[in-house]
Order: sequence, then structure tokens, then C-alpha cells
Amino acid sequence: MKKLFKMLLLTYLLAAMPARVMAESQEVLIHKIKKQLAEFKSLSGNFRQNRFVKSADLNLESKGSFSFNLTSELVWHQRTPFIQDLTMTKEAITQKGPDGTGSTISKEQQPQLFGFSNVLLSIFAGDVKVLKDNFEYTVTLEKKRWNMKLVAKDQLFKKLISEINVAGDKFINSITVLEKSGNELKIYFSDIKGK
Repeated sequence: MKKLFKMLLLTYLLAAMPARVMAESQEVLIHKIKKQLAEFKSLSGNFRQNRFVKSADLNLESKGSFSFNLTSELVWHQRTPFIQDLTMTKEAITQKGPDGTGSTISKEQQPQLFGFSNVLLSIFAGDVKVLKDNFEYTVTLEKKRWNMKLVAKDQLFKKLISEINVAGDKFINSITVLEKSGNELKIYFSDIKGK
């Protein structure tokens, strides 16, 4: 009987160990990514954004440049197909057209849009706490390239987003958002400079 008990205990411990080791290694990997992303206080570069709208079977593309300041904001300078500047902070989202007029959106007015902008800010900042609070994550690292898959656990995001995939190396190279509706958003970054 003792022998059987020891075998069962050993089997249980061996079965539980990979999950514990995997969880620890995921934690180590996400902190490596955080360290890489937090290395620079500001970033700038170009973006190409592709949006697929399933209900209209429509692909939309926009291009422009971006700047990110770790302590304050992400600014999207869209130049095609039309000119628009979008500034995202933790407090508000401001949109301006080519004539300088625009509007500001608060969290109370558009909680879903505001929530997504905070996820973007957190991804750029490597804010692991915000990501862990709102998403289950899986991280892979091969040489210096990493991939992070985020699956919503927050109810607001669960309603809208199936998953977010982020890929990078020294900087973020791409972000893909798969929505519950079947819509997709893919953002590709290039010519990134960090300070």
C-alpha cells in the first residue's frame, strides 16, 4: 500500500511540475520583454495599419508615423488615406484633423475605445501589471524575437476581443487584434528609433 501511495504521489508531482515550471518561465519571459520595452523613454517610427471589416468584406489601410513617450502619451500621425492626429493618454483620447480642430473622448464617453487605448499604451510601455490584470498571456522567445499572445479575462475585453498577438525584438514589430465579430486589426511598425 505504501508503495502504491508513493507511486501515486510521485506521478502527481511529476504531472504538476511542468505546469509550475511553465508558469515560472512565462513570468521570466514577460519580465524580459518588459525590460526590453522599458529601455527607452521615447520611441518614434512609422506604422502601416490594416483593418479587415468582416460584415462589409472590406480591407482598409492607413499609414503614418507615431511617437510614444513612456510617461505620457502615444501619438498616431496618420497621413493616408486622410490626415488625422490621434493622441492617447491615460486620461483622454484626442483626435485632430488637418485644420487643427478636433475632439476629446473621455473614459466615461467611450469605455471600450478608452480601454483599448490603455491596452496599447500598456503594450508600448511594457506595463506588465495592466496586461496581467486584463489578460491571460502566453509568451515565446526565440533568440531575440518574442511573441506574446493575450487572451482577455476582463469582461469588457472578453465581449470584444478574441486575442491580441504582439511580436517584437528590441522594439514592437507588430500588433494583431482579432475581434469577436471576425474583424481584424493588424499594425506593422518600421524605422523605429528609441531614446
